[in-house]
Amino acid sequence: MKRCPGCSNDTLKAVSTDHGQFRGCTQCGGMLVTLGLLQKISNPKLLATVWRDARSRGLASGRLCPDCPRSMLHAVIAKADQKTEIDLCEECFLLWFDHSEIDTLPRASDREIEERSAPRAQNLHSPLPIQVDIRISGRRGFFFTHPRADATFLERLIARFI
Repeated sequence: MKRCPGCSNDTLKAVSTDHGQFRGCTQCGGMLVTLGLLQKISNPKLLATVWRDARSRGLASGRLCPDCPRSMLHAVIAKADQKTEIDLCEECFLLWFDHSEIDTLPRASDREIEERSAPRAQNLHSPLPIQVDIRISGRRGFFFTHPRADATFLERLIARFI
């Protein structure tokens, strides 16, 4: 069973939405959300900044990730009038929001969400974006999506790390 990072309740329930699935705690109301789902429904640039800042500071939040035995990192989402403190697992790409903290994230417009969620049509002259996950010594290093990546690009990229 997955233990809630907020209250240590043993039951995190899967909740399905139109845009993906997250897990919620029935006891404390917290939410465990993947970075991928948040990138669809919120501002990807803001999330990238929050993620990068949390990783560079490396401050443990004192909570354990429900998917792995690692300590989660402390992260701050700063808006002009408000700061929200959340927890993230850099290994599992999960973010933990205490009750109603997710409401502080800026929400993408319905059109933006639809564009990010829709499968892209393949154009033979322009390859689909490819998400690349670089692992060094078994640890997840970083990932990115490159709009013009193809097999040759990936071969050159991998050759730099070997």
